[in-house]
Amino acid sequence: MKKAELFFSTLFIPVDFVMIILAGLSAYKLRFSNWSVSVRPVVFNLPFPEYFRSLLVIAILWVLIFAIAGLYQISNARKLAQELRRVFLACSSGLALVAIIIFFQRDLFDSRFIVLAGSILALIYVSLARSFVRWLQRRLFVYGIGVHKVILVGSSKTTENLIAEFSSNKKAGYEVARRVRDFSLETAQEVLEFIKDKEIDEIIQSDPNLTKAEMLRLYDFANDNHIAFRYVADLLEVKVLRTEVAEIIGIPIVEVKRTTLDGWGRIFKRFFDIVFSSLLIIIFSPVILLTMLIIKIDSRGPIFFSSRDDGSYLYRVGEGGKPFKYFKFRSMIPNSDSMRYKELADKNVRTDGPMVKIKDDPRVTRI
Repeated sequence: MKKAELFFSTLFIPVDFVMIILAGLSAYKLRFSNWSVSVRPVVFNLPFPEYFRSLLVIAILWVLIFAIAGLYQISNARKLAQELRRVFLACSSGLALVAIIIFFQRDLFDSRFIVLAGSILALIYVSLARSFVRWLQRRLFVYGIGVHKVILVGSSKTTENLIAEFSSNKKAGYEVARRVRDFSLETAQEVLEFIKDKEIDEIIQSDPNLTKAEMLRLYDFANDNHIAFRYVADLLEVKVLRTEVAEIIGIPIVEVKRTTLDGWGRIFKRFFDIVFSSLLIIIFSPVILLTMLIIKIDSRGPIFFSSRDDGSYLYRVGEGGKPFKYFKFRSMIPNSDSMRYKELADKNVRTDGPMVKIKDDPRVTRI
């Protein structure tokens, strides 16, 4: 899942909320304008603070309706006409919700004009805002931002059509990084070497004539290398779970979800990580500060350990096999990392792999 897709899908929530608020404010302003009052005098009392509080509640409920309608699904710039149809249906449902609220609490909205005008303006504002955001998203595709880099597997006419479409239509959001005609063991090894130096987002099997062995090998290859896997819809005999059907240039293509931790699951996971890690840092800040102080008093050198003796950074392997820098509290004397491979190499009790374990390690500080 591209970060750009996550960003734009998340962006729609505040954008829709603001547009609904603006629609409500515009309807209120329009009803109390000189022109409107001259046509139909105001015979009710609707103070703005009270109206605005109700508007905030309505806006939140509308956003929830939008979510139920699928307007916040993670997608790669779906067709605008399809999206606007959903907006229309969601706004219609929102209007029905407001009508229900009016039925039970008439005193909140005495003006049917404000309700109707606000709903129509919300439909217009939300549609315009989403059209602009989708235009911006597709515009960024032209500059390579958010583009899905794909490997096409197959020699069928469908493969040729996809290559032609992706090459001529930059706003489609796809770029063919490589095309292979089969997925034999030799081809799999070639693709494995290729993706070591290239960032690949998806593998699309576009040829129904691959053998069953090739199809399963291709699926396992994508799964093992954390790459999204898609195949044309006429290959439904391949039984896999967590599938999602999309349409590209009129061709139904099935995406096999690698994990349920994708889309909004990924956003919630990231939100959980940031919020709860921040809370834990705050809660344990006295312990952290005390540890820093003791390390500094106990021995000379930096508080944190994050680089080797030669100054090069240390890395761990993260999501998708990507390395990331890390640091931790220093628990050994400075500039002693390389000693495990030199002066202390003969004391290593771990000979079954690259890990080093030294009994009574002299490098360890008292703390």
